[in-house]
Amino acid sequence: MQRAFNHFEIQLGNEVIENKLIGLVFDATFFSRVDGVLVFRSQKKNLYWRFIESETLREIEAGLKVLDERGYQFNSFTIDGRKGVIQLLLARYPGVPIQLCHFHQAQIIRRYTTNKPKTECGQALHQLMKSLTVLQAQEFSDLFFKLTETYASFLKKK
Repeated sequence: MQRAFNHFEIQLGNEVIENKLIGLVFDATFFSRVDGVLVFRSQKKNLYWRFIESETLREIEAGLKVLDERGYQFNSFTIDGRKGVIQLLLARYPGVPIQLCHFHQAQIIRRYTTNKPKTECGQALHQLMKSLTVLQAQEFSDLFFKLTETYASFLKKK
């Protein structure tokens, strides 16, 4: 099916936002090992997307270039946390805040604690992770630092 669509220049999903100062969210999703789509979004609109074979810095940079050419300026980035992407954004847009999306934060925590942690510390961290999307940033940070203080001796052993 994708081969049939490759003959067309697809414009769907490339919406325009009038306010050109935006918070940009971007990520890729894959349907198979080599069939994916990279989407750049803001204000619940897909500003730019393209089919990709792998999520490379070159693909991300190409998408950012298109958005730059359309006149968008960024007041924040929400990303999946890959170090190369962070370095790219810091180099291209110094001073623009970068944050890790909540889903990817939760995935990182789950990867280290599992879905059913056995230790008391792991269970506390898992519970805190579940509240990530409803807490304000400072409140989450305070609770996280309290957790690290509570389980400091356990964490030093680990």
